Amino acid sequence: LPAKPEVPSSDMCCMSGCARCVWDIYNDELHEFEQSLETVQKAFREAGQPL
Repeated sequence: LPAKPEVPSSDMCCMSGCARCVWDIYNDELHEFEQSLETVQKAFREAGQPL
């Protein structure tokens, strides 16, 4: 299974309104993780394997 991204610690965000904030990056990585997880789950279901 893909590794779930780690939630940024509160001191990782500088609160300066960066174009690519650590929270934006985390949200992108979390979305990719969720899509990968769905793909793996679908493959298991199609193969008749338990999750």
